[in-house]
Amino acid sequence: MNSAFKIPHKPKPHFFVDVDRVLIDFPKMRDGWNERFTKRLGAETLERFKEFYDAHKASWQGTYESLVDQFFIEHADPADVQHVRSIFFDIDYRQFYLPRVIETLKMLHKIGGITIFTQGFTDLQGAKVQPLIDDGVVGAAAICIAKQKTDVIGACLADTGTHQPVVPVVIDDYVEVLEAFRHYAPSAIGVLVYGNHPEQQALIGNAEFPQIVIEQLQDIGRFV
Repeated sequence: MNSAFKIPHKPKPHFFVDVDRVLIDFPKMRDGWNERFTKRLGAETLERFKEFYDAHKASWQGTYESLVDQFFIEHADPADVQHVRSIFFDIDYRQFYLPRVIETLKMLHKIGGITIFTQGFTDLQGAKVQPLIDDGVVGAAAICIAKQKTDVIGACLADTGTHQPVVPVVIDDYVEVLEAFRHYAPSAIGVLVYGNHPEQQALIGNAEFPQIVIEQLQDIGRFV
């Protein structure tokens, strides 16, 4: 970690940007979901849904919406399922974006390419980043969503939309993801965003990688 480090502009950088805890204030979003769920269906149903989700999320092959549907078929009143879908999907996720996310991404786009690189359910993660498409920050082709993103790093690196050499700049809240990127691309620049995930900062110590450690995405402006 070097406070004087600067992201080079040549070769052109390509930024791989995570969503939860990097673009989105995850605790705020989670609390918003829980509040709306409890208000509509009660705390007991919320706890049962959390248990169902935790038990099935790793093995579930369908969408998040289908997981919600299955919970209500098995454990609650199916008539309520539309209310719960609306909690997750009929919502503008801009309200959960961290400060100056849109402006920062536009600034990064002026000096390099951007891939929004996230993991989870395609429909739910897609809803979170839809404002970026709506606002013209990135195109739909620049969204890479995988069940486990470390499994598709190679494919995403190969699909940057350019045939020119690029320097991968990986912006994530998990040190292990940054390290996985470096395995595929030794020249990768790692950026740890720890504000929503402070325990990750303790994992790096005085290591030279990641090269940049910031509290929020907007702080990357000091390094470009």
